[in-house]
Amino acid sequence: MGQKAARSAAGKVHSSARGASAGGSRRVLGDNHPEALSSASRLAADLRELGQYQQARALDEDTLTRRRRVLGDDHPDTLTSANNLAADLRALGQHEQT
Repeated sequence: MGQKAARSAAGKVHSSARGASAGGSRRVLGDNHPEALSSASRLAADLRELGQYQQARALDEDTLTRRRRVLGDDHPDTLTSANNLAADLRALGQHEQT
């Protein structure tokens, strides 16, 4: 399988996984439940690993915003989300925003 086909297949898998992981957690636990936020963070990490940096960035920005609101600025999970967003920005060549 070529690289383009592999990326397309991976994208389809992750689109399906989104409903089963982050989206599924949100439906069961609520948008701001810590486990739903952790699922969203893990999905963003998978997207980042696949090179889908813009999608990872969008999800990490949302997760960081919600973690700040729910957990506070100094919570370890909030700080992890800030670090993940910085990694996305760096990968996108937007490191001056970090």
